[in-house]
Amino acid sequence: MNLDLCNEFDALAHRAEQALFGASPVEILRVGSEAQKSDHLLLAQILATSGGNVYLLWGKPQNETKWLPLYVGQRKQKEIKTRLRQHLFKVHSRTESKLKRVEEYVKNGGRIGISVILIKPDELRTSIEQRLIKNNINKQPGWLFWNRHS
Repeated sequence: MNLDLCNEFDALAHRAEQALFGASPVEILRVGSEAQKSDHLLLAQILATSGGNVYLLWGKPQNETKWLPLYVGQRKQKEIKTRLRQHLFKVHSRTESKLKRVEEYVKNGGRIGISVILIKPDELRTSIEQRLIKNNINKQPGWLFWNRHS
Protein backbone atom coordinates (compact mmCIF):
# COMPACT_ATOMS: atom_id res chain seq x y z
CA MET A 1 0.00 0.00 0.00
CA ASN A 2 1.33 3.42 -0.94
CA LEU A 3 0.63 6.09 1.64
CA ASP A 4 1.63 9.42 0.11
CA LEU A 5 1.94 12.09 2.80
CA CYS A 6 3.93 14.58 0.71
CA ASN A 7 1.28 17.30 0.66
CA GLU A 8 0.60 17.02 4.37
CA PHE A 9 4.30 17.06 5.23
CA ASP A 10 4.93 20.02 2.92
CA ALA A 11 2.20 21.92 4.76
CA LEU A 12 3.80 21.13 8.14
CA ALA A 13 7.25 22.15 6.90
CA HIS A 14 5.83 25.38 5.49
CA ARG A 15 4.29 26.25 8.87
CA ALA A 16 7.60 25.55 10.59
CA GLU A 17 9.47 27.65 8.02
CA GLN A 18 7.15 30.60 8.51
CA ALA A 19 7.55 30.38 12.29
CA LEU A 20 11.34 29.98 12.33
CA PHE A 21 12.37 32.25 9.45
CA GLY A 22 9.61 34.75 10.22
CA ALA A 23 10.70 35.25 13.82
CA SER A 24 12.79 38.23 14.79
CA PRO A 25 16.17 36.93 15.91
CA VAL A 26 17.18 37.55 19.50
CA GLU A 27 20.69 38.95 19.46
CA ILE A 28 23.34 37.30 21.61
CA LEU A 29 25.67 40.14 22.55
CA ARG A 30 28.77 38.20 23.56
CA VAL A 31 29.91 34.77 22.39
CA GLY A 32 32.66 32.31 23.19
CA SER A 33 34.98 33.23 26.04
CA GLU A 34 33.60 36.80 26.01
CA ALA A 35 30.13 35.58 27.06
CA GLN A 36 28.87 36.71 30.42
CA LYS A 37 26.26 35.34 32.78
CA SER A 38 23.66 37.68 31.23
CA ASP A 39 24.18 36.01 27.83
CA HIS A 40 23.57 32.57 29.33
CA LEU A 41 20.50 33.90 31.15
CA LEU A 42 19.15 35.40 27.93
CA LEU A 43 19.43 32.01 26.22
CA ALA A 44 17.65 30.34 29.14
CA GLN A 45 14.93 33.00 29.03
CA ILE A 46 14.37 32.48 25.29
CA LEU A 47 13.96 28.74 25.79
CA ALA A 48 11.80 29.12 28.90
CA THR A 49 9.24 31.10 26.92
CA SER A 50 8.21 28.33 24.56
CA GLY A 51 10.91 25.69 24.61
CA GLY A 52 12.28 24.53 21.33
CA ASN A 53 13.80 21.71 19.34
CA VAL A 54 14.60 23.38 15.99
CA TYR A 55 16.77 26.49 15.92
CA LEU A 56 18.18 29.02 13.48
CA LEU A 57 21.46 30.86 13.94
CA TRP A 58 21.28 34.27 12.30
CA GLY A 59 24.04 36.65 11.35
CA LYS A 60 23.95 40.35 10.70
CA PRO A 61 27.04 41.38 8.76
CA GLN A 62 28.83 44.56 9.76
CA ASN A 63 27.12 47.67 8.35
CA GLU A 64 24.04 45.68 7.28
CA THR A 65 20.49 46.10 8.55
CA LYS A 66 19.05 42.69 7.70
CA TRP A 67 19.64 39.41 9.45
CA LEU A 68 20.90 36.50 7.32
CA PRO A 69 19.93 32.91 8.21
CA LEU A 70 23.21 31.03 8.60
CA TYR A 71 22.43 27.63 10.13
CA VAL A 72 19.41 25.47 10.90
CA GLY A 73 19.81 22.75 13.50
CA GLN A 74 17.76 20.55 15.78
CA ARG A 75 18.06 18.79 19.11
CA LYS A 76 15.66 17.09 21.50
CA GLN A 77 13.80 19.70 23.52
CA LYS A 78 15.42 18.66 26.80
CA GLU A 79 18.91 19.00 25.23
CA ILE A 80 18.54 22.18 23.16
CA LYS A 81 19.93 24.58 25.78
CA THR A 82 23.14 22.56 25.95
CA ARG A 83 23.38 22.43 22.15
CA LEU A 84 22.90 26.17 21.72
CA ARG A 85 25.48 26.82 24.43
CA GLN A 86 27.91 24.67 22.43
CA HIS A 87 27.33 26.83 19.36
CA LEU A 88 27.47 30.14 21.21
CA PHE A 89 29.62 29.90 24.32
CA LYS A 90 31.72 26.81 24.99
CA VAL A 91 32.21 23.39 23.47
CA HIS A 92 34.12 20.28 24.44
CA SER A 93 37.01 19.57 22.08
CA ARG A 94 35.39 16.33 20.85
CA THR A 95 32.02 17.92 20.09
CA GLU A 96 31.23 19.44 16.71
CA SER A 97 29.64 22.88 16.82
CA LYS A 98 29.59 26.22 15.04
CA LEU A 99 31.36 28.03 17.89
CA LYS A 100 34.53 28.77 15.90
CA ARG A 101 32.45 30.15 13.03
CA VAL A 102 30.33 32.20 15.44
CA GLU A 103 33.42 33.65 17.13
CA GLU A 104 35.03 34.48 13.78
CA TYR A 105 31.82 36.09 12.54
CA VAL A 106 31.63 38.34 15.60
CA LYS A 107 35.38 39.07 15.47
CA ASN A 108 34.86 40.36 11.91
CA GLY A 109 32.18 42.79 13.09
CA GLY A 110 29.08 40.66 12.57
CA ARG A 111 26.31 40.07 15.07
CA ILE A 112 24.71 36.75 16.03
CA GLY A 113 21.07 36.04 16.80
CA ILE A 114 18.90 33.00 17.32
CA SER A 115 15.31 31.96 16.84
CA VAL A 116 13.79 28.74 18.12
CA ILE A 117 10.58 26.83 17.51
CA LEU A 118 9.09 23.76 19.15
CA ILE A 119 7.95 20.99 16.80
CA LYS A 120 5.46 18.52 18.25
CA PRO A 121 5.73 15.62 18.30
CA ASP A 122 9.48 15.77 18.92
CA GLU A 123 10.12 12.89 16.52
CA LEU A 124 9.26 15.17 13.58
CA ARG A 125 12.05 17.65 14.33
CA THR A 126 14.73 15.89 12.25
CA SER A 127 12.50 15.62 9.19
CA ILE A 128 11.41 19.25 9.55
CA GLU A 129 15.05 20.35 9.91
CA GLN A 130 16.02 18.50 6.72
CA ARG A 131 13.14 20.04 4.78
CA LEU A 132 13.92 23.54 6.07
CA ILE A 133 17.50 23.18 4.88
CA LYS A 134 16.45 21.75 1.52
CA ASN A 135 13.91 24.52 0.90
CA ASN A 136 16.12 27.42 1.98
CA ILE A 137 19.75 26.58 1.33
CA ASN A 138 19.75 28.20 -2.11
CA LYS A 139 16.87 30.62 -1.62
CA GLN A 140 19.13 33.68 -1.52
CA PRO A 141 22.91 34.15 -1.65
CA GLY A 142 24.50 33.28 1.68
CA TRP A 143 21.44 31.62 3.17
CA LEU A 144 22.31 28.65 5.37
CA PHE A 145 25.95 28.91 4.38
CA TRP A 146 27.00 27.04 7.50
CA ASN A 147 24.70 24.14 6.60
CA ARG A 148 26.42 23.92 3.22
CA HIS A 149 29.90 23.85 4.63
CA SER A 150 29.59 21.96 7.90
